[in-house]
Amino acid sequence: GQVHTVAHADDQAQLEKYAEQQRALHGLPITYLMHPLTRHDRRSAQRMFGRRRVELGLHPDALDQPTDYAARVAEQARWFESHFGRRALTVRNHGFLNDGYWGHLPAWEQAGLQMSSNIPGLDGNVLNGSLLPARMMLNGRLSSHWSILTTFGDGMVFALGLSDEVAAQKVAACASGIVESKLPGIIVVNLHPQNIGETRRIHGVLRDIVATGFVPWTLSDCWRWFEDCTRHASPCAWRHRMQSRLRAWAGSRS
Repeated sequence: GQVHTVAHADDQAQLEKYAEQQRALHGLPITYLMHPLTRHDRRSAQRMFGRRRVELGLHPDALDQPTDYAARVAEQARWFESHFGRRALTVRNHGFLNDGYWGHLPAWEQAGLQMSSNIPGLDGNVLNGSLLPARMMLNGRLSSHWSILTTFGDGMVFALGLSDEVAAQKVAACASGIVESKLPGIIVVNLHPQNIGETRRIHGVLRDIVATGFVPWTLSDCWRWFEDCTRHASPCAWRHRMQSRLRAWAGSRS
């Protein structure tokens, strides 16, 4: 079926806002990308997320010294593993930080980060021309790291000045466009827990989309699905496998 990913960034949100957001999503899976100054620790995360499909990823902060990004990511990846008792697999930078054409890729690979949602979409504009992930190419080498567009963010409300309702309509229209195209697409939505009070309708439309047949994923769910398609397969076998999956998906929508 179609797929729909919800990715959330943590910018030191109050813990009660996480609980409020969880209630608003009615159990949909979530990726929380954890900032080094998060108020969560291992115990609070286990208490709040232990029985839910919640992934924790890394939200690196190097805005004050972007030239030291590689060292910051290595340091913060070690912090994450110590703080939460597991390694992070997914990443999205704090503050729309980028470095030319995939300049941060070596640091992500070194830290063992398998998938990023760092292409900073905001209002549904498909900046990279695709609603599917892809492995990243750098210096003539195909990396094992996957990248996917962040399709929407709550900046629609806070930066663009849209109402919560209008922003939700944009997300719904994107989902409808995927269905009408009969092509698969992944919608990644970046919603900060701290902003739940101003984005309830966006959260509600995510539940509505899933009710129509979209499959809710975390970022690592997405990575594992596409990695499974490519692992131990020749290019021809991979292409055949993907075509078979896409035909099955199209048939389920007709």
